[in-house]
Amino acid sequence: MEKESESTTIRPAAPADMDALMTLIGAVGLFTPDEVEDLRGMLTDYFAGTGGDDHFLDHRRRSGAEGWRTTHRSD
Repeated sequence: MEKESESTTIRPAAPADMDALMTLIGAVGLFTPDEVEDLRGMLTDYFAGTGGDDHFLDHRRRSGAEGWRTTHRSD
């Protein structure tokens, strides 16, 4: 039996992703409320373009599942 190919969509994260990102960050249970607010500030800076140019955040969708990935460019 032939397996159907799964496609993955990758795009840069956008300010419109903020609510979903914050929901995910709060739901994983790894961060205190203060840390969640710190992350909100970091994401706000990232989306405003003031968070530095060495971090990247992208959105991925595969087979209906969605997620985000952050990467850091090191020179």
